[in-house]
Amino acid sequence: MKYLFALLLATISFSAYAETVYERVMRTGELRCGYVPWPGFVEIDPNTGKKEGVTVDYIEAIGKELDLKIIWAMETGWGNYAEGLRSNKYDVMCAGLWKSGQRAKISLLSRTLFYDNMFGFARADDIRFKNMPLENLNASDFTITVIDGDITQAVRRADFPNAKEHSISADISAAQGVMSVVTKKSDIVFESIASINKYNDNADIKLVPINNEKPIRQFPVCIGMKPGEHDLKAMLDASIEALQVSGDFKKILSKYPELALSMERQK
Repeated sequence: MKYLFALLLATISFSAYAETVYERVMRTGELRCGYVPWPGFVEIDPNTGKKEGVTVDYIEAIGKELDLKIIWAMETGWGNYAEGLRSNKYDVMCAGLWKSGQRAKISLLSRTLFYDNMFGFARADDIRFKNMPLENLNASDFTITVIDGDITQAVRRADFPNAKEHSISADISAAQGVMSVVTKKSDIVFESIASINKYNDNADIKLVPINNEKPIRQFPVCIGMKPGEHDLKAMLDASIEALQVSGDFKKILSKYPELALSMERQK
């Protein structure tokens, strides 16, 4: 009787056990990536669906370092990526995240991949922002576009609380933020130089950085995992460090000289 009871408890315990993401990755030999299109970092060929960009190359190099197949599983958004991690729709948010306390509350963040800058951009024909000190943006005269639940929203509320907010859904393409300034729904959008340069290449209405091209914030860029996945983080952190120490990341970055302004500080 005691034997049967112990067997029953063991069976219940086994059935209740949930495989961790790290264990699933080790079992399948695959790392499933969530991603957001990000010019220069994650770009998608509309005809083939092929992904390219500095972050794509970095993640693929991590996969090679760990002998894991990288699966670009699902497109997500900056403001709702953590939901996909929690529901196991993908294992890692691979597009790259501007690291912040707000994001650390909802996801486990890797060590820094590289650094990127957030700038404020306005229409080139909007003379109000020419040589304007950044602190002057904190006024009700101006409207700033942000993404719901995203770091752009957190920065607007922390640094420019008096400015008005034009928010767009996390499910909508970040390109809509740029278009909100182009169409005069707002005055400023927070973006990286690489993204705006990509837009300006074929645009009739150009956007330019305010504040004499000085960044609003500089962020470490990382990748994100489900909270509690410390074994997965340790493995990814070790591979990131290996790529940085070996010089392989510098080789990857050398393919993308147009990102130099966005990535002024390297580790």
